Amino acid sequence: MELSAEIKREMFWMMLLARRVDERAWVLHRQGKIAFHISGIGHEAAQIGAAFALRRGYDWVTPYYRDLALMTALGYSPTDFMLSLMGKAAEPSSGGRQMPSHWSLRIANAVSHSAPVATQTVHASGIGLAIKLRKEDKVVLTPFTSCRSFSS
Repeated sequence: MELSAEIKREMFWMMLLARRVDERAWVLHRQGKIAFHISGIGHEAAQIGAAFALRRGYDWVTPYYRDLALMTALGYSPTDFMLSLMGKAAEPSSGGRQMPSHWSLRIANAVSHSAPVATQTVHASGIGLAIKLRKEDKVVLTPFTSCRSFSS
């Protein structure tokens, strides 16, 4: 599938926006102005590609806490993210009660997750089974977790 120049520009803008917001959050964390930030720097291209492949608001997403670019492309604004980092009541996922980067976004069918790595796969499996049983033409995306093993 060939992408138009306009779509490519929009994808690039989303990658750049997510990177700059992530960098700002990193600085705020280093300055001690926020308590928690896990960066998604370096994941932007894969996340934006996935977001643009989804039918927004129709398909489902079970995001991971490094998925700032994905969530930005799906409609979670930089303002929403900063409200989350600061624990403000106006934050749309949980009213500032959830840890930052534990996304949910109803308009994008993005489901919140637990903090341990890969917990969103359980949610995705259940959603996928429901999609199959209902014979719906939808997908569920479980993005970008990784497990590393270290040997001594």
